[in-house]
Order: sequence, then C-alpha cells, then structure tokens
Amino acid sequence: MTPTQLTGPVREMQWPIMLTLSGPLSRSCSVKAQRKLMRAFAKLRRTKAFGAVRGGIAALEIKPSGKRFHLHIHAVVDAKWIDQNALEKAWSHTLDLKGVIHLERTRTPIAALNYSTKTEPVKIWDRHKLTCWGNVRNAWLAGNAVIRVRRLLRRGAL
Repeated sequence: MTPTQLTGPVREMQWPIMLTLSGPLSRSCSVKAQRKLMRAFAKLRRTKAFGAVRGGIAALEIKPSGKRFHLHIHAVVDAKWIDQNALEKAWSHTLDLKGVIHLERTRTPIAALNYSTKTEPVKIWDRHKLTCWGNVRNAWLAGNAVIRVRRLLRRGAL
C-alpha cells in the first residue's frame, strides 16, 4: 500500500477531516511503543465517539523532542461530523492517560493524505505505522482487484 494507491479512495471522500491524535512523550521510539499507540487507535475506531466515521487512512509520525520522542497519529477520515469532546475523552480512555486531538475540515484530502504519510517514506509501509479502514480500504481493495484482473487478462490466464 502506497500513497499513490490511496489517492483515488481518498479523493472519493465526501466529508474529509484531518485528524491528529497525540500520544505521550516516550523515552524510545521502539516498535513496541509504536504498536501500543496504533492499537489504542484501533480501539478508538471501535468506540461510539468514532461511530460517524465512514473510513480513512492513518499514519504514525515520530518526532524527536529533546531526549524523548513525540509519537502521534495523523489521519484523514471521512465523516460528516465528529464530536471533538467525546472523541478526546475516548482517546484519553484508550490511552489510559490524557490524550490530545486536533480536528480540521479539509477541502483538499490529497494534501491531507500527503501530510499524513510524509514521515520516513521508505519505512512508512510497515504494518504498525499505516492503516486504512472502512470505505477507503474497500475502495483500495476494489482497485487492486481490478488491477489484478487486468494483469491476468494480459497474461492470458483468464
């Protein structure tokens, strides 16, 4: 999965929102710390506060902050409306500590996608650093199925 493969599904979003979810400062940027934050995000996606979101793509970003690391998630989500207070409470609950969120409606979902997936372009495609779900994942899978069928037709396998 690459950003170019996701531009089509992201372009199809009806109500794109840029979402930033901040985690705690960490002494290390270990794979364990990264997975913990992404698992908290997976839990958040199953909460009532996230219920209005139809789909999206999220990527983990790691920024050095002095002797520590600031792990946070940038996401482009498709939702008509999100209750920011309820989402912040749910995020804090899944993290088991105070979490901070920032929501911003965007008119340019591709620019938001590029911003979300800007970190470590070589390594970003590790499973624990990128995720897509809902209508974005379905469109991406459908696009891949069409590509696979075209390849098989070219090879004469179908």
